[in-house]
Amino acid sequence: MEAKTSVVIPYFNNQQFISKAVNAVIEQTQPALESIIVSDGFNKKAREYLEQFSSVATIVDHPSNLGIAEARNNGVKAAKGEFIAFLDADDYWDKHKLALQQEIMDSEPELSDCHCATNIFSQEGEASETCNA
Repeated sequence: MEAKTSVVIPYFNNQQFISKAVNAVIEQTQPALESIIVSDGFNKKAREYLEQFSSVATIVDHPSNLGIAEARNNGVKAAKGEFIAFLDADDYWDKHKLALQQEIMDSEPELSDCHCATNIFSQEGEASETCNA
């Protein structure tokens, strides 16, 4: 299956989680077309930390904190994919997420979007609660 999805990751003070989020994209069974990390508010230390992902993601810098909505919007503006997937910097995906969602979007062309279930987790581990929003 051809890669069609741009992944947009808004980032603001999530250094302890961003590696897991980026790795979740890299480990997908259906590769993303591209990953875009939007650094929402320039901080030299944070930007230097994000540089480690520059080989697997485009990094878009905001000179000041504009909020998650603006970070997502600017990530979408930079995206080249037919589909957009949002991944917050403190979250991660099941390795089949992009494959399943792209399969649904390809097989149902009248759809404009789709979403999936959410498992809630904490630093102590994954909780059993699931939200099918």
